[in-house]
Amino acid sequence: YELYGIDTVFAERNGFTFYRRAEEYATDREVWQDVLTNPDLVVVDRNVQPVDFGPSLLSFDVDVGDEVVVANQAGRNHTVRIVGILDSQIVRGLFMNGTFVQEQFGASDPSFFMFKLNPGVDELTVGREIERTFVTIQMQTFAIRPLIEENTEVTNAFFDLLEGYLAMGLLVGIAGLGIITMRNVVERRQEIGALRAGKRRDARRAV
Repeated sequence: YELYGIDTVFAERNGFTFYRRAEEYATDREVWQDVLTNPDLVVVDRNVQPVDFGPSLLSFDVDVGDEVVVANQAGRNHTVRIVGILDSQIVRGLFMNGTFVQEQFGASDPSFFMFKLNPGVDELTVGREIERTFVTIQMQTFAIRPLIEENTEVTNAFFDLLEGYLAMGLLVGIAGLGIITMRNVVERRQEIGALRAGKRRDARRAV
């Protein structure tokens, strides 16, 4: 499973929100600050929890408060506690103290970058330009927005289908009410006509 060592910039500026976080934290930023300073704490992506709608990319089933074991190249185990689960399924991995990852896993230089683009900028065009600029190191880019849209296609299709069924049910219901109303009107006319005829006969008898 991927392991990401976070730095101060990431902890302060990342735009990830949490699906669930430990009760001792009042805000998402507090979670990141604690993970930044404590190598025994980690944040994990949403793939470790089943989803209600859409495809489930369940890697392994854990929850906030559970402990997992990470091991370095030498086989040394280190137990960490999950204090937050991200809303996102796009970036898969464990996020933990960057210094610990450098020292224990031999991560020397940054190998994963996240860019926040200005409004209106096409992310695919920017991605191609970055790959062209850093082609010598075989840099690969992916745009998160299209990935999210692709990931939610099944969910959106389900809700579109549900909306269609609801609209059809509404039309059938309105048509049914119209038919019942027309039948009531016709039946009432017959009843009213019969009552009027009866009153006329009674009036003639009285005369």
